[in-house]
Amino acid sequence: MGIQKSAASGALHAASMMLIFGPAFNPNEDNDTRTNEGLADMASDMNLVGNGVDEYAPVYRRGGFLSLIGHNRGRAFGRNLYIPKTSEDHLRYGTLYETWHYYQMIDSGWANLLGNSLFHGNYWVPGNSE
Repeated sequence: MGIQKSAASGALHAASMMLIFGPAFNPNEDNDTRTNEGLADMASDMNLVGNGVDEYAPVYRRGGFLSLIGHNRGRAFGRNLYIPKTSEDHLRYGTLYETWHYYQMIDSGWANLLGNSLFHGNYWVPGNSE
């Protein structure tokens, strides 16, 4: 019974992430050198923390409900990173930017990062994690 509940819970979570953020995709399908180098640099920095790779690596998503409503800003929700493709430059920048937020959450904790953004929502306020 416990295995069935766990499987159902996992399937529900995966389906909800796909509905909201869209299916997973490879953010570097065109093998862009700058994106590869930026992601590799961040991954090597975060190996010091011991997370952010293998099963903890971010999942890049595009599409879903957010694209249907015209949402064109990236979002980090746990390890699910919503990266809209409005242009190739935006895809590269958004991939690196949201990946950095994911690594910030690993390093300083999600509550600290999101709390700073909530209470210091202005980009120019000292202490903001943006």
